[in-house]
Amino acid sequence: MNRKTHTLYMIGGSADQTVVLTRLLDNLPDRSWQMGTADSADLLLVDVDSVYGHMDWLKAQSTGRPVAAVSSGDAHSAEYHLRKPFTVTALASLLADVAARVPARGIPAPRHVANAVEPAVATPAAAPARPAPAPPAVVEPPKAAVPPPVAVPAVPQTLIDLLGSEGQPGKRWRLRHDGLPPLVLDGSHQLAYSQDVSLKALSPWCTQALTAVKLEQLDATTLVPATRNLASLPYARLSWLAHLLGSNGQLEEQLDPLGRYKLARWPQSEREFPKHFRIATAMMKAHATVEEIAEASGSPAADVANFINAYNASGHIEIESAARDAGSDQRRSGLFGRNR
Repeated sequence: MNRKTHTLYMIGGSADQTVVLTRLLDNLPDRSWQMGTADSADLLLVDVDSVYGHMDWLKAQSTGRPVAAVSSGDAHSAEYHLRKPFTVTALASLLADVAARVPARGIPAPRHVANAVEPAVATPAAAPARPAPAPPAVVEPPKAAVPPPVAVPAVPQTLIDLLGSEGQPGKRWRLRHDGLPPLVLDGSHQLAYSQDVSLKALSPWCTQALTAVKLEQLDATTLVPATRNLASLPYARLSWLAHLLGSNGQLEEQLDPLGRYKLARWPQSEREFPKHFRIATAMMKAHATVEEIAEASGSPAADVANFINAYNASGHIEIESAARDAGSDQRRSGLFGRNR
């Protein structure tokens, strides 16, 4: 009887695909593979043709286990590939390649019971019965240390996630989406590449959720042909635009909605956004809330919030937090203060 020594798990596939895989495993000459669970499977199969296929692919690769791309076409960047529709021959070839690199776990043989009772041996009646020998002490094997859980990096959701201070430093990405020119990000040199690097052309990328984007990680070799004949611009400029357009008129989560904001220095003016001149003029005078800046500049509060998001990302904004000021007022009204 062949033992099941390896397991696999399907991510992003349909229930029908899982049923087909199970049946094919039962028909393989080598019966050492079976379906397992996502957290312990030796091999992860990811349907990269699904809606979240590329996000699932990046997350699966971070586990450190073998990952096979499941697709109806070619998967040129994948080490392992299983083409749809599945066949016994293709599945057997894939599993043989993976099994050669993954050690078989097997099924442990039953342990010998150390304190089994030996059958009694008859002795002459005149001879006194000897006490049975004490059973040998059972020595438990040392417990294997349990490795700490591996932290799975957060999946990037917006362009800000890829450009920010915690956004994949040093990594290189190519972004594709229907109707938009490809965008290449080179984190190692803090440069972005596209056919047109004007703010108007790049604006749709700043409002596009990455869940609908084909996201491909590049290396130093593939970066060169991917950026050939493309124009470039600094990360800082694209980051400014992403923060300006990516929050839909609301202050970003880390900014205090009741805080007071002021420009530390005059920013670079962008002709595509003429309203920014009035907002910048109002914010050069003194710290003020979003509503106060909107009233002083004659601009909508949503435009002011977007302006603050963008120039805070570029280091132009001074902030007086309302929560911090409230704490200071509370301390002043303590033991030596006066409450009116």
